[in-house]
Amino acid sequence: MGLGKQLMEKSIAAAISEGYNEIYLETLPELHIAVGLYEHLGFEYLEHPYGDSGHFACDLWMRKIIRN
Repeated sequence: MGLGKQLMEKSIAAAISEGYNEIYLETLPELHIAVGLYEHLGFEYLEHPYGDSGHFACDLWMRKIIRN
């Protein structure tokens, strides 16, 4: 049904309208479908997290630049 993609697209649009420059997320490699969606939407992998979010189980970090 594409609901995850629609939700991500709305979230990205909201971040753009609020003036954010990038979107950061933390996830798990076991969430193959979600990770594939993030890749498809232009998220890139990071080598380490941005600070200490408290999500200790998450070991994949990604970001998407939405405004230069």
